[in-house]
Amino acid sequence: MRYVKAIFWSAACLSASTASGEVAFSDDFSSFQLASGLVTHNGGLVCSQNPNGSDPENLTLSYPTTTNRWAMLVSPYYPRTWIGSGPTQSWAYNSSTQAMNYHAEATPYDQGFAWLSNATFSAWKNISAQETISLDSCNGGGFCAVGPSLIVSEADYRSIYLTNSSGSNAVTVRRYSPCDDRPFVDANNLPFTFPIGSTVSLRLEYKGAEDGSWLYWVNGTPAYVQVNNSPVIPAESGNYLNAKLTNNPRLGNYLTVTGNLGTYVEGRVFNAVVDEFNPITNIQATASSTYVNAPASNAVDGNPGSQWVSGGMAPGWIELDLGAIQSVKQIRLLTSQSPNGSTTHIVYAGTTPNPAIQVAVLSGQTVDNQWLSVDLGTWITARYIRIQTTASPSWVGWREIQVYK
Repeated sequence: MRYVKAIFWSAACLSASTASGEVAFSDDFSSFQLASGLVTHNGGLVCSQNPNGSDPENLTLSYPTTTNRWAMLVSPYYPRTWIGSGPTQSWAYNSSTQAMNYHAEATPYDQGFAWLSNATFSAWKNISAQETISLDSCNGGGFCAVGPSLIVSEADYRSIYLTNSSGSNAVTVRRYSPCDDRPFVDANNLPFTFPIGSTVSLRLEYKGAEDGSWLYWVNGTPAYVQVNNSPVIPAESGNYLNAKLTNNPRLGNYLTVTGNLGTYVEGRVFNAVVDEFNPITNIQATASSTYVNAPASNAVDGNPGSQWVSGGMAPGWIELDLGAIQSVKQIRLLTSQSPNGSTTHIVYAGTTPNPAIQVAVLSGQTVDNQWLSVDLGTWITARYIRIQTTASPSWVGWREIQVYK
């Protein structure tokens, strides 16, 4: 799906919200704070690899008492020697590039280091964690991976990583979880590949307020995983390899190396941002038209198995009434479409019915039962949201529309 996003607003009709608690965590690394204490855990991980079963242990992490923003994970797999005798041995802020330069080397053990945030985030909300990062070199004959995680313990997490093997000029993107590692692909089943040194935005979204599932994004494009040889899907269900988190996660920034002694990875981290979202409930809906037994209310009933169907081709629209003026950050839409093909949807928002302020355009190839996401870039104030479909190969309709504040 190609996302073309245009955001416009006026002070009279649509304004940026300044409510507190919108951004749960943000760091540009210009004043990096690392706790003097270390994060440890209680042993090694052995996996059952039962997709819906319990693994033999849940390795708990112990955090130092600190007010600093980050602490370093240390275990037999992340030795204390990674800290070094000075900050430039492992990381240093470069004011000219406005990025944190990192350097990690292989040891007789396994691989790199990790910074874990002192802040925790609610596993019962929807969480979006994003980092802008680059992997600039991987030398010495090994394998390198860098990227963000949402982590409860070393047996309870999900990560999205840039990866590279020594000697290769290409960087790919993979998903890591306990006992499971696989590449991401786009909607055309093609891997995400970039020249080494590319700056890439990696985002993972945890749907704790819904069902404990996960979504992933690469430069704003949905990243897909393939589960148990099934067709490529855009999300992991909450019960796949225990994907639903057991407790409140932290943000992990992992810099990982495997291979011979002397293998090292270098790159840059530009920023790390975590948002927490609450779904807006009790939304009312009206539509341009309605097919028999498929009312507009089906699109906001919390049940993806029901759907609104207009009964006609484009153009067509559905309008949501949030019940009161809200600070809105994200909209998710689940397609109802047969046959598959090229679609265009325009999203409007405002404080009065039939809002005229265009906030997003979604245009590209879509399939039935596909989640589309509108990240508005800033918090906007609105009560009414209208989705106007201007092009579609099928009758206009939606299985589910969700709005987050």
